[in-house]
Amino acid sequence: VLVLMGVLIAVARYCMEPVRAALKKHKETIALVGENVTTYCITFQIISQMASVSELKGGASYPAPFKHIIAALDFISLDIFAMLHLSCALSGGYTFKLLVASLFPIVALFASLVAYVVFLQRPRIGGRPPPGQVMSNERLKRDGYLLLIMKGMNMAVFFLLPATVKVYMFSFICMSFDVEDGGGKTVSYMAADLNVDCSSSERTGIVVLAVCSMLIVVPMMLCSLYFAVSPFAAVIEARQKRSGVSPAIDFMISKYKPKKWWCVAVELVRRLLCTSGLLVIPHTQAMLITSICINVLFSSIYDKLDPFFDPSTN
Repeated sequence: VLVLMGVLIAVARYCMEPVRAALKKHKETIALVGENVTTYCITFQIISQMASVSELKGGASYPAPFKHIIAALDFISLDIFAMLHLSCALSGGYTFKLLVASLFPIVALFASLVAYVVFLQRPRIGGRPPPGQVMSNERLKRDGYLLLIMKGMNMAVFFLLPATVKVYMFSFICMSFDVEDGGGKTVSYMAADLNVDCSSSERTGIVVLAVCSMLIVVPMMLCSLYFAVSPFAAVIEARQKRSGVSPAIDFMISKYKPKKWWCVAVELVRRLLCTSGLLVIPHTQAMLITSICINVLFSSIYDKLDPFFDPSTN
């Protein structure tokens, strides 16, 4: 192990200068990729969740090797049950999965709210600095940690929303099977949990819980995103470039022009329509056509609105 570490350190030192030169040469390209990382994550979320929606409706996934690439990078979709295979480890059935799916965004919202309250009260912690003096390094470091917590929780809510809604929508999907020697009779089971009969009281309880959770959790998530952005609306609209936005929300609106920051809501609608919204389509072929139509429609909307700093993104 020590020899291997020594070899790695030597290689790293030898390659350091070429790497630095390459980073300096492609500095603008790297910065552009970093600014659009949210767009890349959202796009992959849609691609990944479209495959799972198609499979749940009885359709096919992507062909190889794309299917294996999606599986290897599935962690970007932030579906913790698919990433960690928690469905196999948990014994509470789909009811417990609904509760866990609702718990994560609530915890993220609560943590963000606590960090925001502490951030508002920060001048009282340790007393106020004398006039004409800047804040101490300790205070600046503390504020940085609070902003980092708020940003992390806002990102959790922002990226978890489609996955959470997908878990709720899966509760309404049933699959029918022919009964052997049943004279043409069929039985229906939940597509997401084949242990649950769709005519049972357990399924009724799951549907009621999904509806109640959707009516409570989804508005909470949307409100949290709105209240995360609204205090900075004046600053957002006054900026002249991508920067100048609170670090807690820059991942959401930095790519939008000052007056078009509200287009983040339009993008959120597109994400939900391209994932959970496809579950209302009865046939997989129609799902594909509908998905294409949705994206063509939103491409036309973005072309008219011209909301992004980067023209190629529009």
